[in-house]
Amino acid sequence: MLSRRSLLKLLGISSALPLMGVTRLAWAAENRIIIVGGGAAGTIFAKYLKKILPAAEITIVEKNKTYQPAFVSNHLINGLLDINATQYGYQTLQKNGIKVIHDTVTEIDPVSKNIALAGGKSLPYDRLVLAQGIGFDNAAIQGFDENTLHSWTAGEQVQQLAPKVAGLKPGGVVIVATPAGSISGPWAPFERVSQMAAYFSINNKKAKIILLNGNAKTEDLAIFEDYWQQHYPGMIEAQWQTNVSAIAGNSVTTSAGNTTANLLNVVAANRAGNLALKAGLTDSSGWCPVAAGTFESSKQKGIYVIGDAITPELGLSKTAQSANAQAKLCAIAMANQVQGKAVLQDLPPLIDSEYAILNNDYAIFRTKVFRINADKKLTQVSHGKSQIDDPEKQAQREVLYAQSWFNNITHEMFE
Repeated sequence: MLSRRSLLKLLGISSALPLMGVTRLAWAAENRIIIVGGGAAGTIFAKYLKKILPAAEITIVEKNKTYQPAFVSNHLINGLLDINATQYGYQTLQKNGIKVIHDTVTEIDPVSKNIALAGGKSLPYDRLVLAQGIGFDNAAIQGFDENTLHSWTAGEQVQQLAPKVAGLKPGGVVIVATPAGSISGPWAPFERVSQMAAYFSINNKKAKIILLNGNAKTEDLAIFEDYWQQHYPGMIEAQWQTNVSAIAGNSVTTSAGNTTANLLNVVAANRAGNLALKAGLTDSSGWCPVAAGTFESSKQKGIYVIGDAITPELGLSKTAQSANAQAKLCAIAMANQVQGKAVLQDLPPLIDSEYAILNNDYAIFRTKVFRINADKKLTQVSHGKSQIDDPEKQAQREVLYAQSWFNNITHEMFE
């Protein structure tokens, strides 16, 4: 098992790893790389490929001029972060020679190698990187649409949940519902419930939280329930393998019947975004199959998918840290292709980790480390995680580690 010291060492040096052993190459300007999505995967890919291949023509297409990361939306609930401290612009990327277009990609044509933008323009590419994140299967829940409060994707949704939690009437009820299957931020529902409970324990002591989770309870989740029972007895009711099938007003319908609350926070089944589906990049699971290490699409040559939209079959979590690591591997693999080297040469380990802050003085972590083996497959080589009986001081230190991780990843993305 990976020790905490070893994990910190890996995380600390991970930003430097992708350039080790990689020769910088002046690349002809006609080699055009377009990245769809300017989040944890897209920005990192652009920055690292530009470092390795400074002459490359790299363009990010991102609809939002300001990035509001979804992976810290829970930290706004209990005042761990301020909303103004979690907004980022793309000016530094542009200063470093990366073109940023604020528009929406409406179509990918893999035959002519062009993308169409909502603004009316068409852009040609030589290689395309899709780093757009997840979409929702709206049809899975009757009444779920773009106006449903989920706070699960970057942008305006991130700003909406915290004020609604603060505005809950005394003794009010909140429903947090997440679907079965693979989701972006596997620990996020339980961190969200924890942060709500921490806030209510001070500001709304009689409030109640109902967690409706579509998956079965796993051993990993025992640490959350143990913390809830110790600190918020009677406040949280967790229902496992319970999926929401309909929303109507302030009520949700499940196989167990109807449940009404004062605040609904409902997430529909996750899948790759509509653009990936439309471009033929997904399989029957709704996710994008890719080659391990290169992250080139198994469906369309010349298109790469990194981040939360990739198939769960690779064993990687849908987290910002995983997206960050995938972007670096993909950048090296693409540079190797250009240089005529072995594509999987010089790839660093892929660090797939996640933090959950349960209260402002208590956090937990888990991490897995992968490498590409001789069969060109991702193989887990080590792991580590918080334990239910860890000393309280360790959990307090994890808060500092989690905050440091957030500062480091956002700095790496936008500075």
